[in-house]
Amino acid sequence: MSKKPDILNSDDKPTTELAKNNKIVNLQLTAEELELKKQEQLVIAKKVKQYRTQIQALSALYPKCFTANPKPLAIGLDKKIIANEELKPEVERISKTSIKKFLGVYTSKYKYLQSCTLGAARIDLEGNEVAVLDQEAVDFAKEKLANCKAWQNKCNAWKQAISKVKNQNNARDKAINKVKLKTKETK
Repeated sequence: MSKKPDILNSDDKPTTELAKNNKIVNLQLTAEELELKKQEQLVIAKKVKQYRTQIQALSALYPKCFTANPKPLAIGLDKKIIANEELKPEVERISKTSIKKFLGVYTSKYKYLQSCTLGAARIDLEGNEVAVLDQEAVDFAKEKLANCKAWQNKCNAWKQAISKVKNQNNARDKAINKVKLKTKETK
């Protein structure tokens, strides 16, 4: 029987194991690495909040285009949105950069990529069908979808690894507290 890895190695670094290509890889997370991961999560959370704000704004402006069940968008839609925004007073405009970033994220979403099937209709801002997806567009979407799934699997593996380290650290802390309590009782 193989011994499970200790919660802390000799350098007092949280460790865990992660399966990678059918091999067990030992992960050592230093305090600095954990802090970097937390900072990355804060940046991601900020970007998610910005995306949600943008989807609400664009869904309100174009309710037949940006729906809960996304459909492939017409090519050049970004230019039409930007042209519409330029007609507004400057303080009310959504920036070109924000529109392009939003569309980049929107068209990379799992549900959107799933909607990209051969013969599916591309829609304009009013929800009208304006073109049909060709094989090249479908192949591109399939490739992005495969990358999306691979990334999701990698994220899930990391979440499991981090959760395992947290659980091990909690178990260690409970054991330490138990020992401290017994020591106090014997004094």
